[in-house]
Amino acid sequence: MPGGINVKIKGESGIIADVVIPNSFSDVKLSQYIDFTNAAAGIGEVGTNPIVQMARAVSEFIGIDLDEMLRANVGDLYGEIDELDGSLRTLFGWISKMCLEFKPALMQPESASFTYKGETFVIPVIVQGALAGVPILPNVSVVEAVEAFETHRLSQRSIEETGDETGSFLFSYYLRMLAVIARKPGEYLPADEMERERFLSDRQTFFKDIDAATALNVDFFLFNTLPPLGTTNHVFGSLMLQNLKVAAGTLKQKLRHGKRR
Repeated sequence: MPGGINVKIKGESGIIADVVIPNSFSDVKLSQYIDFTNAAAGIGEVGTNPIVQMARAVSEFIGIDLDEMLRANVGDLYGEIDELDGSLRTLFGWISKMCLEFKPALMQPESASFTYKGETFVIPVIVQGALAGVPILPNVSVVEAVEAFETHRLSQRSIEETGDETGSFLFSYYLRMLAVIARKPGEYLPADEMERERFLSDRQTFFKDIDAATALNVDFFLFNTLPPLGTTNHVFGSLMLQNLKVAAGTLKQKLRHGKRR
């Protein structure tokens, strides 16, 4: 992984695993981010073991078995994170810090775009208007009008079908939304239903390795741009809310610890 840090996870009997931890949010996959934040949300919850939840969050993020992670040194659970020493605490703290310190980039509606696998994708203004429920102007082309209506219909259907905005549902939904709203320059949704579904399925698969930074940039743009236009789409901003789960779970654990002391 580009820009990663090699870390040896240490346990009582020696080195458990040799892993690479990204040192940039741009090197974190969206799937890693969602898996980590969902597991971290359980830290501090009544009836859960915070150490197990912390180990689960880290194991989900770095892709090693939970049983292996449970054999790692726990480290200083309440101290400051100075370096990655291979303990559970420093791994969790490093990943949490990277997530919480990420600041989404600002995009303008007229030039909203992102780059993925060397290709540029834009979010057309006509698509933004469709998501916001803005009436289609009479001077747009027929193909743009068709695309706008289909974007709105498909996005609403996706929300109704998933219903759940966490875990694999959120990941699948977000990839579907990217497939629906993002275009290569000059590209349109196919008019034929079968071709359109094939196009969206292929594009969704193409986006499966998208990094968390790019995904949150788009999420932040949609969340801040569309509500003033009257949208009722409650899913935009849900990726950013994942960070609140990490912050809330960690805070709960700190408060519980402070109360005991």
